[in-house]
Amino acid sequence: MKYKYLRNTTSAPAWCVAAWCQSLPADAKSEWILEQHHHQSGYNTFYFSDNAVKIFSKNFGFYFVSKAPDWNVHAFRTDDKIMKTMTRQRYYDFQHYYKDTPAFNTGAPGGADVIFSVKCLKYPGAYHDDWVAQFKGVTAPVWDLISAHFKAQRVNGIILKSVKNVSSEPKRRHSSIWDDEVESGLRLQTLKLKEIPYRASDFDVPRGYRMVADLRQVITSKDSRKEAESIIEQMGLGERLGSDRKK
Repeated sequence: MKYKYLRNTTSAPAWCVAAWCQSLPADAKSEWILEQHHHQSGYNTFYFSDNAVKIFSKNFGFYFVSKAPDWNVHAFRTDDKIMKTMTRQRYYDFQHYYKDTPAFNTGAPGGADVIFSVKCLKYPGAYHDDWVAQFKGVTAPVWDLISAHFKAQRVNGIILKSVKNVSSEPKRRHSSIWDDEVESGLRLQTLKLKEIPYRASDFDVPRGYRMVADLRQVITSKDSRKEAESIIEQMGLGERLGSDRKK
């Protein structure tokens, strides 16, 4: 099955909200592991608790870790051991994410569903319908970082499913690769979701990595950087993507 890349849609409600699910004793600290396929960024794994979040992009090979009390964003790669650390606001600016805008899911939901035992509320949109879950103790710092990762509209909660409203799109005279890729209409799919006892090591920030100046050096895969570097060097345009500029 083919999937298409997600595009940020700010002109219509996008994602959705839900209720709690507790499988551990009430006094036990826990974390959630969420695996998803996103039609734009591919396969992602999210680890999150009430005070920390980690994102792993399987397709591009990078990690983000952000945790209390400062919630700074640490982006790193384990293959070539590089890292970029920045404030959350700097990361939001990079992603064109606006955390102070109203969340799209403040109105009445259009239905409910259960995904991996977690109750979700459905929010219909002009171009896609979205299901969002809220998890006990998990608040805006975690929600916002995950939404910013997708360059999505702000939402109170975490999106577990998004389905395109095919009927809302105008008929096109000519088909395209884009049309073929979204034929299923599935924009975001949750593949796995489970609650486990909290593991502080899941949110560790590695030490000894080389710090880089540009976040793009981290989020670009090693193979992609090599290909781009080869083109740049052949054209005589200057520095390699994996190297900091030296004056």
